[in-house]
Amino acid sequence: MRVAVLIPGAQKGLQPVKFAAFLAALRAEVEDVRVWDVQLSRLDQLVLALGNFTTDRARLRARVNASPEAFRARSRAVARLATGPVAASVDAVLQVGVTFDAASVSRRWPLVIYTDYSVVLTRRFGREWRLALADDHIATRVAQEQQALSRADHVCTRSELVAAAIRHEQAIPAERVSAVGAGPNILARGLRADPPRLLFFGSEFRRKGGDLVLAAFALLRAEFDWIELDIVGAAAEGREGPGLHWHPGQSPDRVARLLGGASILLAPSRFETWGDVLVEAMAAGVVPVISDLPPMTEIVTHQVDGLVVPPEDAAALARAVRTLILDPERRACFAIAATQRVERDLNQAEVARKIATALRVAVAARQAGPARP
Repeated sequence: MRVAVLIPGAQKGLQPVKFAAFLAALRAEVEDVRVWDVQLSRLDQLVLALGNFTTDRARLRARVNASPEAFRARSRAVARLATGPVAASVDAVLQVGVTFDAASVSRRWPLVIYTDYSVVLTRRFGREWRLALADDHIATRVAQEQQALSRADHVCTRSELVAAAIRHEQAIPAERVSAVGAGPNILARGLRADPPRLLFFGSEFRRKGGDLVLAAFALLRAEFDWIELDIVGAAAEGREGPGLHWHPGQSPDRVARLLGGASILLAPSRFETWGDVLVEAMAAGVVPVISDLPPMTEIVTHQVDGLVVPPEDAAALARAVRTLILDPERRACFAIAATQRVERDLNQAEVARKIATALRVAVAARQAGPARP
């Protein structure tokens, strides 16, 4: 089976890191994997930037990427790819995300979508963080996503939260939707520090709960004057202090080494679409402490492979970390369970196997059934 994988901006930023391990695992499952980069044209980018202009650069990026116009532009890009020379000898297509409609593809080949979230859920849980659009534009995006999902032969999601929303709120038949998880993109390197070291990822500092982490760390530092915290992906901005180590940027090598040296991951996020860093930390035996927030609670099981604390509660976060510091045997048990969880379910080989199965079933069904209109 020869599979084309549609990835928006496949060669931009951290996208190659984000998908390299999964694509390698998929190549072990199928005969041939070809990445089609769903890249916006320069003209589309210019028109989108002008049409959504604001002096707030972060808000401008959010508007452009999430807008109905961007959805349509990516859909046009897919149509160009589907009729170009790269489209020869394709048996099935895997679409990553639902930020475009692969109508031009789904009429020709079996189509499986693999997505981490949906606009319906973002509107309900994460509008403050991810959906900087007017109400009418959000309604349009919901309708666009609905149409795109309806064209797929099967939809694979990372979490059961998203799978349930697609089944019940976007009316996709249950037998065409399944949660398959996601594996780690970056594997830890180096030796774990002793005494235990804390780690936090905060590129979007407030959304990730950075203020809660700093408050919890201040409480912990008052009791454990030796404790150290590494913060990745955020600038210090005047918040330096004893034991705090800021690491702006997110190079894969830096992340791998920090994961290798950490014992406890702090993840009190206010909004998440999955939790790649949780899986990467657990694979390395780093014990996660998370907010009681789906879909993170599908990854971490309280008192088994990590700890779950109430949202917006820095004191509870500090207490949970304190128990792990004072009980190294318990922390070691959690670390083993976390590693086993990834080895059993949340690894790229297992995820690729499930998605390859969905692709094969879709190919067989298309071959046995009538052609699509």
